[in-house]
Amino acid sequence: MTRVIEDVNSVERVLIDGIEQGVVALLQVIIVMVVMFYLNAKLALLALGAVSTADRRRAHLHFDRASPLSFATPRRFSHERAVAR
Repeated sequence: MTRVIEDVNSVERVLIDGIEQGVVALLQVIIVMVVMFYLNAKLALLALGAVSTADRRRAHLHFDRASPLSFATPRRFSHERAVAR
């Protein structure tokens, strides 16, 4: 019974601390974005566009590696030859 009570207390602490840290992180992002737009809206849009583009590229690369047909690409064969040498 003691283990159950300790587990409940641990889960409660994780939920409370996790929600608090999540709210703080979200507020930090919002405040930084507001300050960025206040100082220079064009530069802020450019920075957010660069982050968005980098995120799409990263997702695309992950999809290429996870594809079942990725073994047929010449890049992968050349990489395997380089590793095998």
